[in-house]
Amino acid sequence: MAIPFYIGANVAVDMAMGSAVKAAWFLMSPVGAYEMCIAAASGLIVGDGLWSIFDANLALFKVAAPFCLSFTRGAKAHA
Repeated sequence: MAIPFYIGANVAVDMAMGSAVKAAWFLMSPVGAYEMCIAAASGLIVGDGLWSIFDANLALFKVAAPFCLSFTRGAKAHA
């Protein structure tokens, strides 16, 4: 459990979301979850890796993200 703290918070969020989806999937369809869980997890890991390549290219060309992640109020967020 210490790996997400070493790598970054996004990995901890990914692991928590994956665990929640897996638990819900096992409640709804245990046989299907048992058969497809590894394939689904592998696909999500690949998707996360592909996004990091895209994100690195955005950083390389100094492109601003199309969304705002500011936790301030009103006018301070745009100043």
